[in-house]
Amino acid sequence: MKISAAQAYCILDTVGSSILTKSGEISVSYLLELPEAYSLDRSDLEERHNELFRAFQYVRTGFIHKQDVFLRRKFKSEYVIEGEGYIQTAERKYFDGREYLHHFCILSFTLSGLQSLEKAYQANPLAYSEKLAKAEIGRASCRERV
Repeated sequence: MKISAAQAYCILDTVGSSILTKSGEISVSYLLELPEAYSLDRSDLEERHNELFRAFQYVRTGFIHKQDVFLRRKFKSEYVIEGEGYIQTAERKYFDGREYLHHFCILSFTLSGLQSLEKAYQANPLAYSEKLAKAEIGRASCRERV
């Protein structure tokens, strides 16, 4: 028995920067460039923690997936060190070609259990409308409630 790629994967469609699944879930992914390890001080770490906490508190019935990626790269000094003085030339010569770990991550927010999305796609995937049921609009909104 052969299975096609369309049957094997749960991704149904992409609308803008959102990923819609066959089970009625919607995901939004972000690519984050992260600083080099141990380069943040205490206040920067606290600020980063608070921003992530604010983002995570709105996902109540879904889940969050964070995938860290580390790539080994060679330092290119001409893009970082400016100037033609003696010190800048020595720094370029010293650091050029050294290996470092480039760190970034893929952060995905997934909201699950949106039955109106699932029903709309099952009814007619080609004429999908982006309208949510009134009960689900509040769940999909990320605005702060006062």
